[in-house]
Amino acid sequence: MRTTGSSPLSDEPREARGKRSSQTVNPPIFILCTARSGSTLLRYLLDAHQHIYAPAETNFSSALQAIHFLAHSLYAKSIADTITAKEGRSLAKRTIERSMRANGARRWCDKSLSTLHHTNLVANTFTDAQYILLYRNFNDFALSAIEASHWGFDAYGLEPYVRHSPDNFLRALALYWSDMVSRQMAFERAHSSSTHRIRYEDLVRAPKPTLMGVWQFLNLPPARTDPEIALLTRHAPGPGDHKIDFTTRISDASVDKTTRIPLERLDPDLATRINALHADLEYRALAPNEGSTGPSAEDRTRGLGLKTVAERVLKNWPLGEFGTVQDIQLLQLGGRHGWNLNLPSGQASYRAWDGSTLSIQSNTATFEAVASGRTNFAAAVRDGSIHVTVPHGLEDSLVHETLRNFAASLRH
Repeated sequence: MRTTGSSPLSDEPREARGKRSSQTVNPPIFILCTARSGSTLLRYLLDAHQHIYAPAETNFSSALQAIHFLAHSLYAKSIADTITAKEGRSLAKRTIERSMRANGARRWCDKSLSTLHHTNLVANTFTDAQYILLYRNFNDFALSAIEASHWGFDAYGLEPYVRHSPDNFLRALALYWSDMVSRQMAFERAHSSSTHRIRYEDLVRAPKPTLMGVWQFLNLPPARTDPEIALLTRHAPGPGDHKIDFTTRISDASVDKTTRIPLERLDPDLATRINALHADLEYRALAPNEGSTGPSAEDRTRGLGLKTVAERVLKNWPLGEFGTVQDIQLLQLGGRHGWNLNLPSGQASYRAWDGSTLSIQSNTATFEAVASGRTNFAAAVRDGSIHVTVPHGLEDSLVHETLRNFAASLRH
């Protein structure tokens, strides 16, 4: 971290900086985190800052590991370490920094899960780097990981742990979480002057003060963009949370979820390890009665009604001024081009300008759940309660934008 007496970067808008490609690059920023910790949200918030370029996961540290392996296969350790650092910095300059300058930013941030596996390599290559360590409590991490892994655990680095414990997914997740968090904490202790800790719960409950601490740590002026606007701003596509582009506001709905996890499935020693880490992070200890089977506040708000859902879509869809609601059942937007939505049957279709049709099949309950915020649209697609059929040849960017706008129109 910079010394107290250093001057922060001037608060110059990104548009004005885009022409200054010869500017000095400041220390890179790395996010160290577990999977399902809210790192894509943090990346979006950092990327919206006028001085930061935060692309989707690059797995840069894996490329660094490949350089390290090659160098150590050919040279003595001292020479190989020097080559790794030099070539790693050169690779970053030719790739990430080049893209950063094209986007008018002065600092780049890498948010890749693989970085946590190669922290020593990264630290030796970028001796002035700064690190944001993002944590999330085990209970909410486990629920999020299960939700995101309906069809397999091949993503997020979970597969080796599930393979080791195929008869107990909760134990596999607990081992993963405790291993990764232990790595985070060990790095934090060894690099206290260049690390800054934040918790997902604080980020979603109090985004502005939490981010203010980040800007101060990075020695940057406050972001010009409000966090809520930053969430809605378009960001570079790539690996990350599958739900975030269908999220319209920063919410703590996924914090302290009432769904119960079966703690009896955890070995006592493993539960003790998790509780010790929780204590270090100022989380409450896991308890046998963790969670609740009673109705949540969100459950009690269900039942908006089809009329309300239809009116929301009609009000918020960009082509809404051309729409009509017939018997609050068939909602037609945009004439020949746009949406046909039959709420009672849980079906919707979108006719693109080239005549191709994208269709959505679901049910009334799911549409209402998305509209009330009890279900995320992308999560419903992933778990199969919403099925999207995409015609051949329709561009991925159009599909994503169309579904994103439709989901947003249900929510507002």
